[in-house]
Amino acid sequence: MRILTLPIFICALAALALSCHTSPPSSPSLAVRWDPVSNDYHILPARSVNRLALINKDGQLPAKGWRVYFNSNRAVIDSIPQQGNLRITHVNGDLFYLSPVAGDAAGASSLTTATASSPTAPESSATAGASSLTTAPAKELYVQYTSADLSINISDAPLGFYLVWDTKPDQGYAISDYTITPVADDSLRLLTPQMIYTQNAVIKELPSSALPDIFPTPVSCKRTGLTLHYNSQGAANYDPAFTAEGEYLSGLQLHLPISLEKKALDTGAYELTIDTTHIRIAAASGEGIFYGIQSLLSLLHAPDFKPGILPGLEVKDYPRFRWRGFMIDVARHFRDPKEIRRILDLMALYKMNVLHFHLTDDEGWRLQIPGLPELTSTSLPPSFGSGPVGDKGFYSRQEFIDLLRYAGVRHIQVIPEIESPGHARAAIKAMDARYEAFKRSGRYDSATYYLLRDTLDTSHYESAQLWHDNVICPALPSTYRFMQKVIDEVAGMYTEAGVPLTTIHLGGDEVPAGAWEGSPLCQQLAGTKASKPLRAYCWSFFYHRLDSLLQKKGLPLSGWEEVAATGIKTAHLHVWDNTIGGGNEDLPYHLANNGFPVILSCVSNNYYDLAYTRSFEEKGYHWGGFQDMDKPFSFIPFDYYRNSTIDYQGRPIDPAYFKDKEQLTKSGQKNILGIEGLLWAENLPSNERLEYMLLPKLLGTAERAWAQDPQWNSSEAYDNSWNIFLNELGQKELPRLSRAGYTYRIPPPGAIVRDGKLTANSPMPGLVIRYTLDGSSPTVQSPLYTQPISQKGAIRLSAFDTKGNSSRVITVQN
Repeated sequence: MRILTLPIFICALAALALSCHTSPPSSPSLAVRWDPVSNDYHILPARSVNRLALINKDGQLPAKGWRVYFNSNRAVIDSIPQQGNLRITHVNGDLFYLSPVAGDAAGASSLTTATASSPTAPESSATAGASSLTTAPAKELYVQYTSADLSINISDAPLGFYLVWDTKPDQGYAISDYTITPVADDSLRLLTPQMIYTQNAVIKELPSSALPDIFPTPVSCKRTGLTLHYNSQGAANYDPAFTAEGEYLSGLQLHLPISLEKKALDTGAYELTIDTTHIRIAAASGEGIFYGIQSLLSLLHAPDFKPGILPGLEVKDYPRFRWRGFMIDVARHFRDPKEIRRILDLMALYKMNVLHFHLTDDEGWRLQIPGLPELTSTSLPPSFGSGPVGDKGFYSRQEFIDLLRYAGVRHIQVIPEIESPGHARAAIKAMDARYEAFKRSGRYDSATYYLLRDTLDTSHYESAQLWHDNVICPALPSTYRFMQKVIDEVAGMYTEAGVPLTTIHLGGDEVPAGAWEGSPLCQQLAGTKASKPLRAYCWSFFYHRLDSLLQKKGLPLSGWEEVAATGIKTAHLHVWDNTIGGGNEDLPYHLANNGFPVILSCVSNNYYDLAYTRSFEEKGYHWGGFQDMDKPFSFIPFDYYRNSTIDYQGRPIDPAYFKDKEQLTKSGQKNILGIEGLLWAENLPSNERLEYMLLPKLLGTAERAWAQDPQWNSSEAYDNSWNIFLNELGQKELPRLSRAGYTYRIPPPGAIVRDGKLTANSPMPGLVIRYTLDGSSPTVQSPLYTQPISQKGAIRLSAFDTKGNSSRVITVQN
């Protein structure tokens, strides 16, 4: 297998120093184990002590001449000495490697260490043996190290291990035998089956007749008492202005008597009427007609729907927010066009109208730009567990145009994001490769034409994702030639697709401290008379230049919240940092109150990549808290303080905490463009994992973005709303998505032991619980839970939907 840009120069130097007595085997039998040792809560920021063990199962690993690479989202704290006979070295970004310690009594020259069954054996158990070339079989090497943040769930463990020989630095051999030891720390307050049981206590199954006819909740929906009886001979008639929507409707093959009509209504508004003879959808534009069609489809998926019969309805509806968005990150893990189309279909079902397409980042550039082939061909380091072959893939120009057209039919605007000036390593390295290629052929002008870094820059910095070289130089004229080229090419794709380009998101987040400080060009740009510090001056200069490029095309600039520091009041700001308990809770409201157009992209409620619950088994980050499906649903856009009951660490938060926080003003409300759910892809190696993290969270965002303010004036009012939503999910929407082939998370049941019997409850109406008593995992053939279980011992339970999909297993000791 070919490795993507390993630090070959390092490996080559090591190879020169290597004294090999024999040729190394291609792939010895190795295993890796990660053990969380302890969490340290007494130092801020919190830390954890962990242990990595490399197990030489067949004794074929030499004493030296190799490294084991891996990815980790946690920095190793260098100021605290590592222990053991392995050492961890940081390469760049999330790439690290393990190497044997040479020359000490506990080092790699000994390699006769603690057995695999004794992970806590002291270092003194190692014995000398400098002439040994291989370890003894079934022995292990290890390193104990300290990393940033607490170890809580499975995503805190490193991943993507592969072996590289010093003599073959461009080949890697994946290590698939990897064990992650669960975290055992009572102080973490991990979610238990008993806690889940208490949470589920408020859930009551409702009769299907009590559920809303349409989801997301319309402004007004009334049953008239009439009934439409229809057969398979119905046809659609439509105003010529709605030809695209009529063709979309015909493609659904509903065979219903439907008319699509013109009516003067607000943007996105529609009326849906069902009487005894036909179905009428009226709107001022195709957008409203399309939403009316989606409401009809929602009605057709009601639990009590009977073919040939529809209830008489009068629906008047319009969206609360004009921006109902979803951001998908394809830079960290690529998604093929088929999966993007599935996501667009999903968004259309729930009347979401903006796909924020995160196309570039440090780890990948995913869009073909004619004339700059290096952007999609330059090798980059393996990241996020992609192993020795890395994560490849990009959209050709034609594929992207086809996706734009597909989205356009569904009235979804696609907002492309080109990250800059930070999070730009993929672009920087691609233009470095272009620079080197042209320089070798003596074409220096061509080499520097799109260069993105000051070659004399000596700045030292580390980004939030641990990169040391991911920031574009704002002082180079070539930087703006590059950005102009990309903007022009992207705009051309929209023109050819025949869909509007309304803005381009140009990043702006997480430029690390220290960037540009050592750049002679940036120092010259800022000069000695600049009124701002060098970094702030360069930042503002960069974005004002980009803003002028977009203005020439009649486009507003979009960016992350940090762009507000430039003072560009027309910039659309995606504001993410309102971390509850982090101090910046009022940032979205502050920016809106000060005149900036704001999209609520809040980590408090809308970061789908955060783990569902505080459970070891649930994958996902937790730096911003945990996010079960209740978080997007409970989000109150104009006063999210009101429903914020815990901080990002899971601790109860006093309502008085928000007393001095800035409130959103009436004028500020007018600057809230809408809501966006976000799904970063660091922990999403597959489409199945993506959909697991996406669903059903997306439906909560869809409800809050479309439906009117729910006016929750009490906890009882919220609980009632929440119960209705869960019934809609379990009885209607998840079965609908299952029939369409989507993957989604089913929450586990709750369980307690009371009076010697285990009692369980369902996390959602429409699910059933199955259990086993023999230690095996429940299946669709396992006994159905119908009453408390009196049998003693370990009882394992899972929740199942109607298709046989199941939750993770919980185990309760009776």
